[in-house]
Amino acid sequence: MDSNILKKLKELGKMPNEDLYNDTQEIINLARKYEELLESIERPISLEDGYFLLSILPTEKFYGNEEVISSLIESIEVREKKVSIEEYKSLVNSCTNPYVKDFLDYGVEWLEEHIS
Repeated sequence: MDSNILKKLKELGKMPNEDLYNDTQEIINLARKYEELLESIERPISLEDGYFLLSILPTEKFYGNEEVISSLIESIEVREKKVSIEEYKSLVNSCTNPYVKDFLDYGVEWLEEHIS
């Protein structure tokens, strides 16, 4: 991951949970900042970057940014043997966001069935 993007994401810190009824324009602008940064990350990402991205996930949801992180995690090159299935499973198991973890667990199941 580009060090400038990493630095900016670290400065923003962990994402808050969205509250559709009470979030201010400031929170919505924050969500857009995350989205811009996350969308600018080049794929595939490294396992190390995956751990960092999981660490900034909200506990629940934050305006779709959790889905962008899920898709970035799925870009990790397990199929090309750059990352072992066991390393990838450890990454997924470290996820504390139940929505993202459930989604990534399906990917792990698929990988286990299709990678020998």
